Amino acid sequence: MAFPLMLLVLKRGDGGAVPGYLAMLAGSVLLVVAAIAVFGAEAPGNVLLLAVAFLLCSVMACPLGFVIAAVVRNTRGASLIGMLVMFPMIFLAGAAVPRTALPDSLRRIGDFLPLTPGVEALGDAWSGTATVFPLLILAGIIVAATAVAAALFRWE
Repeated sequence: MAFPLMLLVLKRGDGGAVPGYLAMLAGSVLLVVAAIAVFGAEAPGNVLLLAVAFLLCSVMACPLGFVIAAVVRNTRGASLIGMLVMFPMIFLAGAAVPRTALPDSLRRIGDFLPLTPGVEALGDAWSGTATVFPLLILAGIIVAATAVAAALFRWE
């Protein structure tokens, strides 16, 4: 049941999810190229691992959104709850501010957020460190959140 729930989003008739994902991918590639060419950033150490981490991070957001959509009954509320979940998670997981700059109490909270392994996987791939454990955690989060969303979702 969980897998068809994700396919429902990808097969929408209005063409929303797949073109949106491709636009996000193109924008991300452009951002990486600009960071290297304009700002002198180092090139990713492991491009394949970076691509896998990017894919898992972006897919991980879908089942989290499914869980919110299953619980909240209108789009306005779901959008608000989604922002209330994502923005603190972006900061506490280290995507906006390095986790080393956070106080210990906030760093401990960040340890339990689903985005933290994604940030670690992206950072490891960029630096060329081949660690698979954060990717396995991301895959587990995707499976678990999809199962929770499928269990909570009610067709009306």
